Amino acid sequence: MHRSPANLPPDIIARLNTELNKALQSQAVRDGYFTMGFEPAGGTPAAFAALVKSEIPKWEAVIKRAGAKME
Repeated sequence: MHRSPANLPPDIIARLNTELNKALQSQAVRDGYFTMGFEPAGGTPAAFAALVKSEIPKWEAVIKRAGAKME
């Protein structure tokens, strides 16, 4: 049975989040992200969902002002 990311079971989400936060504590991983221009930050799934939700209106406005269209 295939599940899309939106339908991942909560225990899988929690495990992935735990492992990602562990990986982000590694200096080698952090350095790799910094090299690409990213500032790595861990957190909770709820905090990430809130960040995405808060960013949507900002980027919708940018896309609208730019006149960008999907092809």
